[in-house]
Amino acid sequence: MLLVFAALVGMLFPLVKIAEQTIEPLTLSMLRALLGALLLAAMIAVSGKHSLKSLLAEWKSCAILGLLLSLFFVSISEAEEYITAELGAMLACLLPIATFLMATLLLKWGRFSWLRLSGALLALAGVALFVGPEQVFTEKFELMGMIIISGGYITYAAYLLYARFVSRDPLIGATGTLIFVTG
Repeated sequence: MLLVFAALVGMLFPLVKIAEQTIEPLTLSMLRALLGALLLAAMIAVSGKHSLKSLLAEWKSCAILGLLLSLFFVSISEAEEYITAELGAMLACLLPIATFLMATLLLKWGRFSWLRLSGALLALAGVALFVGPEQVFTEKFELMGMIIISGGYITYAAYLLYARFVSRDPLIGATGTLIFVTG
């Protein structure tokens, strides 16, 4: 069943390239999430060891996860108006850094050490150097896009950490999240 699901998801990417020419990116993201929710709900119904009642039992955490994931989708779609795909990909380096900082400093997961914090700050400096000061200081238009996409990656880091915190069953959590994303 997982192989079938992977094949279906893999087929989406060529279709996305074609669809982007006629459908807004945010609408396309929501349609993909809806398709994912429907496929996962079908997997729940067929599996026999899950029920849709267990999905209803986790609706609050799924709603929060859905909100965080929706904010990420919106920020990516909005940032596409301001920055190039290359710059957005470079800024994706912020995701693991933000995840580490949030997990260590805010949630107290893992051991804190000044060496680890220094490593994260060095990584942030590396992203800034990689992007380059000319990108930041030349166009206010691009700066707005960089702020929006950085906020999106921070939101996605929060999504990942919250999902790890509340997820009892990944299939139920993913299905509920996608239902709330498309709702």
